Amino acid sequence: MSFEKYLKSLGYTSSTINRYLAWERSFLTYLSQRSVQHLTKVELLEYINNKGVGRSTLQLLLGRLRRYYQYLEMPYPLSDFKLRGQPITKEINHLKREEVRQLVRIYCSTPGFSLESKVGVGLLAHQGLAVEELRLLQAQDLDLLQGIIQTPRESRLAVRKLELEASQVLHLSQLLQDKSPEDKLLTYRQGQHAVNRHQRWKNQIKEVLEAANFKIPFINLGQLRESRIASWIQLSGILSAQYLAGHSGISSTQRYQPVDSEALRESFEQFHPLFKNEQK
Repeated sequence: MSFEKYLKSLGYTSSTINRYLAWERSFLTYLSQRSVQHLTKVELLEYINNKGVGRSTLQLLLGRLRRYYQYLEMPYPLSDFKLRGQPITKEINHLKREEVRQLVRIYCSTPGFSLESKVGVGLLAHQGLAVEELRLLQAQDLDLLQGIIQTPRESRLAVRKLELEASQVLHLSQLLQDKSPEDKLLTYRQGQHAVNRHQRWKNQIKEVLEAANFKIPFINLGQLRESRIASWIQLSGILSAQYLAGHSGISSTQRYQPVDSEALRESFEQFHPLFKNEQK
């Protein structure tokens, strides 16, 4: 069975499978003439170090390696590998809160963008919604009089009530015209429409930021939610941020705390004593 068929049997989405397959090609290229079957723990850890140990890719990389060895039905050399200290955090390029506000102002004031696009980008940036939540929102989830939006119950994230920004109300009220309570807030068609739409939003944001000469390290739409969670942690504390982000466990929220890269490297180097013995 190929690695692709194996991943399909586990129910992984096509996008996840593609990322795994791209990683597999990179891994096998790194190995060159060496065989996976004969890799030692030391060699695997050298591979991880070459890929950038101490960064947010660490847990992802370890998970892919473990899954690959499961696919090969071979003992995983790093099965006793342990990280000590604090949980690994998600190292991201946080945008400052005012930077995000300015980004939305520039985007929403640009002629030619649809009303749905402006509403969608605003919800990602101000309320920290996940992109998959946008497709599930209904008109009845909005309470403009109270200035609140309730996230959809069908989402994998917890239901929460989030305050709207005053600047959002006008566009939202325009969008709600002629919609019944059960209507979707944003219109999404089948197939690749959601992916294409979100890619277009990302490209539009980059274009208007460049045109406005507003230099911030904007990467993608997911960064808007990540930055919002990080700002919630700073402003309201980890427990409030957990609720606002819709996380079921606090460890998911802790991933967005500021990253100390040097501390991560040190914690990585303090792994299971067996490896130290191998180095001697």
